Amino acid sequence: EIPCTHVIHHNILHLELLCRKDVLTRFLIFYKVIPCKEVEMVDNEIFVKLVMEICNTAMQPYSNPKSPKKFTQPQLMACLVLKNFWKTTYRGVEANIRFNPRLVEMMGFKTIPDHSTIQKFADRVATPEAVDSVLAVALQKAAPEVTTVAIDSTGLTPSSSSAYFQTRSGRKHKSFVKLSVVVVCGSLFPICFQVSRGPSNDKREAYLLMSQARLRTKPELLLGDAGYDAEWVHKHAREELGMNTIIPLAKTASDGSAKGRYRSQMKEKSKIYGMRWHVESFFSAMKRTTGSVLLSMKPKNQNTEAALHLLTYAFRL
Repeated sequence: EIPCTHVIHHNILHLELLCRKDVLTRFLIFYKVIPCKEVEMVDNEIFVKLVMEICNTAMQPYSNPKSPKKFTQPQLMACLVLKNFWKTTYRGVEANIRFNPRLVEMMGFKTIPDHSTIQKFADRVATPEAVDSVLAVALQKAAPEVTTVAIDSTGLTPSSSSAYFQTRSGRKHKSFVKLSVVVVCGSLFPICFQVSRGPSNDKREAYLLMSQARLRTKPELLLGDAGYDAEWVHKHAREELGMNTIIPLAKTASDGSAKGRYRSQMKEKSKIYGMRWHVESFFSAMKRTTGSVLLSMKPKNQNTEAALHLLTYAFRL
């Protein structure tokens, strides 16, 4: 380990300026301070240690007192996170763990779980609600400064077939997995999420997301795009949750006026509204890190995989 105050001479740069882990990793590899494979190994170990610590806090060891107790729920949840982290399959994550004794020791495995064990856990136990409970503990541990939050949604493709193949075959996916998220502006850490099927109106998930965000944090301002334009959204956020809102108007009357006490105040955009793009940056980075394609076939498993994409990227932050 190289302390953050270490200085590489020849007028290069102080490592204390490199706050982000990915930037530090590329820096060490570029200047050959640490070999690439060694950096990847250290990075994996740090990631696994963090995942296991949070999963052990968020989940009970076993789902049933009479379970075989070969593997704990935190261990199998960590396997699912690593599956998304490595962008591999169930067989792939089994092989990666099996041939890495250090990871086996860190995760506390006495025997390596079979790929079918991990798949069945994902199918039966690892629901979006279970993933959300782990995210809540990760948020508590990260403890980001929360003053402004942004809400938005994105779509994940439920098939690995390319657009070219879909065009030639004439089979196009009319629906997608919709991931709606509230993100902390600045740190880009996700506070809460909802998984549904799209296309659909964004306001369907707004009530639950705003309420859940207020339970976990104390934001002062909520930013959203025109998809969340509704008087009841402003009223719920301001009067019931104590958050100010900035949401541009989607529709106005013929004379340019807007109905509603709060909607009428949204005619001019504030400069701070530009921070709403932090949630767009979050979606972009998440898809570049964990991918935008879901490999699961069942709709229920696709929802879980979408939630795991978000959780995996949250651990990366």
